[in-house]
Amino acid sequence: MDTVDGARRSRRRWVRPVAGTVVAGVLVVAAVTHPSVVTATLRVLVAVRPGWLTAAVLVEVVSVLGIAQLHRVLLGAAGATRPRTGDYLAVTYVGGAVSSSLPGGPALAIAYVYRQLRARGVAEASAAWALVVAGAVSTATIALVGGTVLTLAGHLTAVTVVLGAAEVAAVPGLIALVRWAARHPRPVIRFASAVLGRFNLLRRRPVHTGRERVVAAASTLNGIRPAWRHWLGAVSWSAVNWCADAACLALCLLAVGAALPSPGALVLAYVAGVVTTTLAVTPAGLGTTEAAITTVLVAHGSPAQPALAAVLLFRLLSPGLNTAVGTAIAAIRRSPGPDRPARQPVREGLGTGGGDPERDRVGGVGT
Repeated sequence: MDTVDGARRSRRRWVRPVAGTVVAGVLVVAAVTHPSVVTATLRVLVAVRPGWLTAAVLVEVVSVLGIAQLHRVLLGAAGATRPRTGDYLAVTYVGGAVSSSLPGGPALAIAYVYRQLRARGVAEASAAWALVVAGAVSTATIALVGGTVLTLAGHLTAVTVVLGAAEVAAVPGLIALVRWAARHPRPVIRFASAVLGRFNLLRRRPVHTGRERVVAAASTLNGIRPAWRHWLGAVSWSAVNWCADAACLALCLLAVGAALPSPGALVLAYVAGVVTTTLAVTPAGLGTTEAAITTVLVAHGSPAQPALAAVLLFRLLSPGLNTAVGTAIAAIRRSPGPDRPARQPVREGLGTGGGDPERDRVGGVGT
C-alpha cells in the first residue's frame, strides 16, 4: 500500500512539469509551422499603446490589492489583528508567485500565507478560518458577478433565470453555512478529522496526528461571529479583485488597437480563462488558458491576430508581471540587509502537527 501511494504521489509531482514541457513544445512547433501568425502577433505587440498598457498595469495592481483586502477584512472578522496593508500586499504578491510558478502551487501558496499570518501573531484558528472563507467568498463572488453580467447581456430564458437566482443566493447561502459551522463545531470537527485522517494516511503518519490541534481550532469557531459589514466588505473586495482583473483584459485589447467586444463576450472570455486555469495541469494554465480566452473572443467577432496579441499581453501581466513582482519581493525579504537578520521560516503547519511545505499551496484567489 505504501509503495502504491508513494508511486501515485511521485506521478502527481511530475504531472505539471511534464505538461508544461509538452505545451511549450506544442507552442514551438506552432511557431515554426505558422510563422506568419507569430510575426503578425509580434507586430501588434510591438505597436502596443503605452497609455492603455499603463492603465492595464494599474488595474492589475488594484486586483491584487483586492485579494489582500479580502483577507484583511476576514482576519478582522475573526478577531485577529490585521497586518498592515502594504505588508500584506507584499505577502499576497509572493503567495501569487508561488501559486503560478511551482508544481502544486495553490496549496503551497496557502501554506505560505498561513505561515506568514502565524509569524505576525495571528492565531491558528483565525488564520485558517480567514483563508478558507476567503476562497469560498471568492468563488461565490465570481459566480455572482459573472453570472449577472452574462444574464443581463444575453436573452432571458428559463435556464438563465434559474441560474441567476442560484447565483444571487450563493453569497447569502455561503454566509449562512459559515454561521452554522461556527455555532455547530462538532460536525466540523468530525469532517475535518476525517479529511485529516486520510491525509495522514497518504503521508504515512499515524491517523490521529494533529487531531488535537484540529479540535482546538474548530472549538474556537463559535467565537468567530462576523458582522454583516464584514461580509459586505469581503464580497466587495472580492468583486474588486475579479472586476479589476477582467478590466485588465479589456485594457489589453485597447492597448493593441482591438475593438472591445460586448460586455457579455468579454466576461465570457474572462470566465473561460479562469475556469481553464483552475482545471489546467500546466502551471498557471500556460497554453490552455490563452487558447480558451482567444477562442471565445474570436468566436464573438474579434479579429484573430489582435485578439491573440491582447491575450498574450494580458497573460504577461496576469500572472506574468504579478509573478515577477512576487519573486522580487521574496528575494528581497530573504536577503539579509546590513542591519537585518535573515528571516526564519515559521514551522507550524495548517492543523497537521508539523506542516509540510511540499504539501500545501495558496486563492487563489483570484488570479
